[in-house]
Amino acid sequence: AGQAMLWQTAPAANEMEALVIDWLRDALGLPGDFTGTIHDSATTATFSAVLTMRERALGYTGLTAGLSGAPRLRLYASAQTHSSVDKAARLSGIGQDNLVKIPGRADDPLHSMDPNALDAAINGYNNISALRQQMAPDQRIHGAFQEVPTRSNVIPERVSIRWVCRGASVSSVKDLLPRMIACLEAGGMAAGCQVEMTEPRIGSQVLDNAVLVERYVANSQSIGRSPVRPGPATGNVFGSTDMGVVSRNFPSIHPVIALAPEGVAIHERAFAAAAASEAADRAVVDGAKALARTVIDIWSDAELRNAAWRQLDADKAADPL
Repeated sequence: AGQAMLWQTAPAANEMEALVIDWLRDALGLPGDFTGTIHDSATTATFSAVLTMRERALGYTGLTAGLSGAPRLRLYASAQTHSSVDKAARLSGIGQDNLVKIPGRADDPLHSMDPNALDAAINGYNNISALRQQMAPDQRIHGAFQEVPTRSNVIPERVSIRWVCRGASVSSVKDLLPRMIACLEAGGMAAGCQVEMTEPRIGSQVLDNAVLVERYVANSQSIGRSPVRPGPATGNVFGSTDMGVVSRNFPSIHPVIALAPEGVAIHERAFAAAAASEAADRAVVDGAKALARTVIDIWSDAELRNAAWRQLDADKAADPL
């Protein structure tokens, strides 16, 4: 048998191989500059392909400088792949541990490789981080990973994140929501993943009824408190409550009464300590008194009630759901 690996050892065989490759190129409609070689088995064909990929990744220095000190290479293949891929990973110096088997989609009879859902989720997260630099001061976006991969050598087919966007008004949320969704969809598109979202539900901020607020302020002052309206000069008050939708159906207020020293924020250990103090107990009693007096005012004054309802209608019209 002749050694037909090189033209120098078997010119006729190499010329015939080149001619057959030209025939195959034309039959398959490949570009005119396409070249190739004929291999005798899956093992040698795959090994040649993996070596070519390795050299492209290393700038064609692997054959001359070797792999010592070279960057770590990773080889991705379907979990249904031929054993020749495993052999090529070992023989090429990439290593078996750097061969990542990607499971196919369960509903695909061809076992096509799944795109990386974790990449899609991280892309979306980074996009939203960039979006935060362009958001209005009252707008907030919060995200929490719900379902993530538990193994480091498996590319996940599904990742779940819960996202919430908030604003000082419904109109602010309506402005922010489509921008947030665009960030997430772009992350999925970049990773080749499908992004599925549940129907977004827009809640409401608390519509503090100005008529009732004035009565509460007067009642707080009558028991020695000095209420301050939130704002840029005095500081805005942010918090989570389920009262937003209620305040669109009934005249409502949601006052906040201080029980901790100035500069102590909620969800801090110092706030937990302050909540057990005598000052905190006084705040609870004062708040209850001011609210009770405001309720009595509403019960006993029909015009006050009517004015509060008119105010509610005006507030809803100014910022509809």
